Amino acid sequence: MVNQEIPQIVKDLEQNGIVLHKGQNVLYKYVSVEIAKKILTEGHIRFSTPGVFNDTQDMCVDLLDTEMTEEEVKWFIEKSIDGRIDEKEKPRVREWALKSDWNSIFQSSVKIERDSSLIFCSSQKNSIEKLWTFYAEQGAGVCIGLRLPMYYDKMGMITAHVNYANEMTPFKYVISDDNKKFLSIMNWVFTKSSKYSDEEEVRTYIPPYLNHFTLEDGKYWHLGLQPFMICEIYYGNKILPIHIAEIDYILKHGKWEIEKKGQMYYPRLSYDLAVNYL
Repeated sequence: MVNQEIPQIVKDLEQNGIVLHKGQNVLYKYVSVEIAKKILTEGHIRFSTPGVFNDTQDMCVDLLDTEMTEEEVKWFIEKSIDGRIDEKEKPRVREWALKSDWNSIFQSSVKIERDSSLIFCSSQKNSIEKLWTFYAEQGAGVCIGLRLPMYYDKMGMITAHVNYANEMTPFKYVISDDNKKFLSIMNWVFTKSSKYSDEEEVRTYIPPYLNHFTLEDGKYWHLGLQPFMICEIYYGNKILPIHIAEIDYILKHGKWEIEKKGQMYYPRLSYDLAVNYL
């Protein structure tokens, strides 16, 4: 996947309903004051493995269907040994492979995939009350505006909009079409239950076969940010003035190219958060 040209990746993914994020659009990360200060001071954001997600069904191993028909098994074996095994050895390898429990093998692979994938979650909007409540100290935290690349070749990093499904049905793990073989994993990564659709989530994904990082506690990895990548700051409607002053001080003496800054509030006779730009 990483060796394909970007336009082809975009075409393949978008033809199958996965919309890549346009890098010029700002994404929003809701965090506590302490985490905001850490990000702004240390200059990185934290990716997580799916095992730490709140939703246990998110990238659940059961959502990848590893069952194969006899014909699919034969196709997979031939594809695997073609050009890799000496012709004289192929009959013996075929016989061994046909006796293997591929369902169990693939289930183990899916578990490894889940435990090793790296995900950074953000949102398309800065005014989602639910996210302020759960992730930004019930409105006393911060929302950071970020510019993240649509695709970064060196790590195979992809940023795309999450799709929401009314019914979470398993995706086929092995696809015989070479041009679409990575789509099952992409659908698995970028699909969530429709009960979370109000979050308008965008995910940045680094596949396990391209991340060779040492993970913090076996679960986390940090991506360093360039100055232009943090471009907006929004304070919650309940944030303390002293915390605004602390973050303003960090911004004043930091490297970030802040284009917009504001504080959230509820307009009169409205239940929707709005921004008072500072």
